[in-house]
Amino acid sequence: MIVGDSRADPKEAAALAHKFTSDGRIVAEIGDFSSTACLAAQPIYDRAGMVQLSPTASHPDFAPGSPWSFGIVGTQAGEGPFMARYAVQKLGKKRIAVLHINNDWGIVSKDLFIKAAREMGADVIAVESYFETDKDFTGVLTKLRGVPGPARRTWPSALHSASGPRRTSRGRSCCKTSTSRRRSPHCRRAPVQERHPSRRQGPSRH
Repeated sequence: MIVGDSRADPKEAAALAHKFTSDGRIVAEIGDFSSTACLAAQPIYDRAGMVQLSPTASHPDFAPGSPWSFGIVGTQAGEGPFMARYAVQKLGKKRIAVLHINNDWGIVSKDLFIKAAREMGADVIAVESYFETDKDFTGVLTKLRGVPGPARRTWPSALHSASGPRRTSRGRSCCKTSTSRRRSPHCRRAPVQERHPSRRQGPSRH
């Protein structure tokens, strides 16, 4: 077994794809962790005719993007509407602000969540993004706090990042998505069965 670490970086993932496909000992690649890294490396594996199997990539365009690419988890095409149903129907939220990571996975997660939430009658009152390297979220949280009305913050997908916004003032919550392997403290102090909706039906996270 030959191991490489892309650090979930698209450039590193592409460089590893070139390295792996030029090594005659390697017949298949298992990875990457993030959809963005998988999509960046996909054309290289496709041209080489090498199997690319990701255990975690959930971008709906990944597996259909090449006959050599395979995913083993559900995609955001299912998870986005699932999370929207949880927010709108389970939690009863009708005015929603969405904060998402600005990469391939975060953007498609945001789009699918918003589409489903609106179809259920929710009003998406604000949409903001951040980069995975961001450390200071004061600006975006201040902007979201300034949204008029009794808005509640929700999320377009799984909550699992070690950094980023966790809680705003006045009891409002603001959750985020990320490609980080580490899990953050959850945004709202809700009962366990409501803090982890993704665990009950096991939607994918990347």
